[in-house]
Amino acid sequence: MVLKLTRLSVPERNSLVPAVLPALVEVMRKTSLNRAIVMMKYLILWVHLGSDEDHLLKAYRLLKAYRRFIEAVSCWINVLPNTEGARSLRRLKETLTVIVERQSLLASKEAKDHVRLSYSQYALLLDAMMPEERRLHIPRLLSALKGEMTEEVSTHEQAVEISKALTLVVAWALNDHRDSELLQLYDQIVEVTKSYAGSISSFVVRAEVCGATRKIEGTLRELFKTTVQERAANALAWARQENV
Repeated sequence: MVLKLTRLSVPERNSLVPAVLPALVEVMRKTSLNRAIVMMKYLILWVHLGSDEDHLLKAYRLLKAYRRFIEAVSCWINVLPNTEGARSLRRLKETLTVIVERQSLLASKEAKDHVRLSYSQYALLLDAMMPEERRLHIPRLLSALKGEMTEEVSTHEQAVEISKALTLVVAWALNDHRDSELLQLYDQIVEVTKSYAGSISSFVVRAEVCGATRKIEGTLRELFKTTVQERAANALAWARQENV
C-alpha cells in the first residue's frame, strides 16, 4: 500500500493520505519493527514531496492528518522496549514531527495573507487548523465579519458568504467554552448579526443567518448557565468544608 502511494503523483497521493493514515496506524502497530521503520521513511518522503501543495486549505488538512497520525503512533512507539529498532523508529517519528511542525508554521504565516479570501473560504481554512492555531485567527475573522456586516451597502453574495462562515462559528463557540475572550467576541458577533439579518433580501439566506445566530446565542446561554451552576456547586462545596 505504501509503495503504491509513493508511485502516485503528489496531488493524487495528497488527496488519499488523510484517508490512508488511520489505517496505516493499525498496519504499523501489527507489523514488524523493520517494516514499520520502512513505512515511516516513506511517510517522511511523502511530507517532503507534498510540501509544494499550493492550495492552503488542502495543505492544512494534509498536515492535520499527519499530526493525528503522529499522535496515534506515539501511543505505542513510546512504550516499545528500548531496542535498536525501537530507537530507530522513535528517531524517525521525531523527524516526521519536526518536518510537519515546520511546514505548519510556514502555512500559518501564509494564512495571515488570506483574509482577502471569501469569508466562507477563510472560515474553512481556520476550521482545518488545530484548535490552538485557529484560536490565533478567530478574532481576525470575527472582526472582519463585524466590519462587513456594519457596512451600509449589503449584497446577496456578501450575505451568502457571511452565512457560510457563521455556520462554522457555531461549532467553534461550542468548543471554545473555556475561553472568556472568545466568548465575549462571539457575544458581540451575535448582536451585530441580529441587526444585519434585517438587511438581507433573500428569505432563505436571512433564515440561515438567523438560525446560525440563534445557535451561537443558545450555546452562549447554556455555557453561562453551566458556569453559574459550577460556581454555585463550588461555593456550596467550600461552605460545607468550612462547616466540617
